[in-house]
Amino acid sequence: MHRLVENLFLCFFESAKDFKRYHGLTMKKDTVVYPPGTILQRMHLKHRLHDLIRNHGVRTFIEFGSGDGTLSSLLLSSGLSGRGYDLNPEVCELNRQRNRAFIESGKYAVLNCNFFESQPEKVDVVISSHVVEHLSVEQEEDYYTMVSRIAHFVICLVPAGMRYWGIEDETSGHYHRYSFRDFVEIAGRYNFVIRDMRGLTFPLSNLLLKMSNHLVAKQESWKQELSKQEQTKLSPSGGAKKIMFKTHFPAWLRFFLNRLTMYPFYLLQKIFRRSKRSMVIYCEYGTALQPALRGLRNETQN
Repeated sequence: MHRLVENLFLCFFESAKDFKRYHGLTMKKDTVVYPPGTILQRMHLKHRLHDLIRNHGVRTFIEFGSGDGTLSSLLLSSGLSGRGYDLNPEVCELNRQRNRAFIESGKYAVLNCNFFESQPEKVDVVISSHVVEHLSVEQEEDYYTMVSRIAHFVICLVPAGMRYWGIEDETSGHYHRYSFRDFVEIAGRYNFVIRDMRGLTFPLSNLLLKMSNHLVAKQESWKQELSKQEQTKLSPSGGAKKIMFKTHFPAWLRFFLNRLTMYPFYLLQKIFRRSKRSMVIYCEYGTALQPALRGLRNETQN
C-alpha cells in the first residue's frame, strides 16, 4: 500500500509537469476520435518521442505496417521524416491522402511493397504498432534481424497476455500475444538493449474487454473461417476493419474521448506499468548501432 501511494505521488507530479509539453491542454487538435486504449498508447509514445528527439538526435523513421498513416502522421508532426511500408494498396492510398502535405514537402514516402524484399536505408528508428503479432515465427526472426542492421532504435507496440486470447485474435490474423519475458528474450537474441518496456492501457482496456469482445463477435466472427493472411488484410493493421464504438466513433464523442478526459487513466497506466495484466506492451530497444548516433549528429552539424 505504501509503494502504491508513493508511485501515485511521483506519477502525479511528474505527469502534471509534462502534460502540457507532451499532450497539450486543449482538445482543438483532436479532430480524429481514437479508441480509449489508442489514446493512452499515443500519449506514452509522444512522451518517448520527445526523449528520443531531444536527447538522442532521432530524425528519421521507418514505420513497418503503416496502414492508413495515422501513426506516421504523429511521427511526422513531431518533426521526423521517414517512410511507411505496407502491402495493402488501398490503405497506402489512404496514407498518401492523410499525409499529402508531408509527401509533397519530401519528408515522407509511402511504399506499397514487401518490407522484407526491399533494401531500406539506415534510419534512426523503426516502429511498428500492432503489426508484429501478425508475423509467423520465421517472419518475426527476419524482421528483427533486418531492423537490427538498419536502425538505431526499434519500437514495438503489441497486444499482451495470452490469458486474453479471444475472438479478436482469432479474427485479426494474430499468431501470438506477447509478454515481458518475450521481449527480454528477443533482446538477448539480437543484442538489443531494452530502453523502455512497460504495460499500457491497464486497467481501462481490461474493464472494456467484455464489451469489446461482444462487438467483435457480433460483427467479425465470420472471419474465423479465413486464413491468417486474409484476416490480416481485414484487420485494423490492414486498414479495412471499422467496428462502431470499438475502432470507429461518432465525431461528437471527441468531447468524451480525448487526451484530457483520458489523463486520469494515463496516470493509472503509469502506476501499473509493470502489471502482467496489461493488454498492451510498449517496448523500445537500442540496437548495436545506437551508441554512434549522437556522435554522428554532432559531426554532421559541425
